[in-house]
Amino acid sequence: MLTAMTTHLHTSTLLGLLKLEKYEEIQEQISCLQALLRRTEDLKLTDTEYGYLKLIAFAATDSANTCNVRHLVNLQSQACKELHQQTVDSRYTDLLLLLPTLRSFSKQIIVELFFSGLIGNLQIENVLPFILKMDVLQIFGEVTSGGDMAETQS
Repeated sequence: MLTAMTTHLHTSTLLGLLKLEKYEEIQEQISCLQALLRRTEDLKLTDTEYGYLKLIAFAATDSANTCNVRHLVNLQSQACKELHQQTVDSRYTDLLLLLPTLRSFSKQIIVELFFSGLIGNLQIENVLPFILKMDVLQIFGEVTSGGDMAETQS
């Protein structure tokens, strides 16, 4: 998918539809993302390790919108402890060293690459609360069986 994006962006630049500076900025982000993917593939992350790393990263307390910092700090601390219990010391270090790479990504470019066709000009911060509050089972139940799923849950 990233290769297809790169090809599309390159073609858009050649046709004059995208400025060279913007192309270079986006291409740098794609390269960083590919490097992160290679590192995670080399480490052969387990689902559990991936889950803990995701929790640690998404419970970051440096966001200005964070309302319960103490809870997030405790959550991160617990996730770090449990991840450490699951791994040997050298692997634990390698896993945690993946996280600083996430800071190199530009939020705007990542949103543009992966969500612009889905959410248009909306800010991702405005869309995420609705996504997180969605009742996925209800949505898929309506799509797949017209309510049969709700009956099986009762």
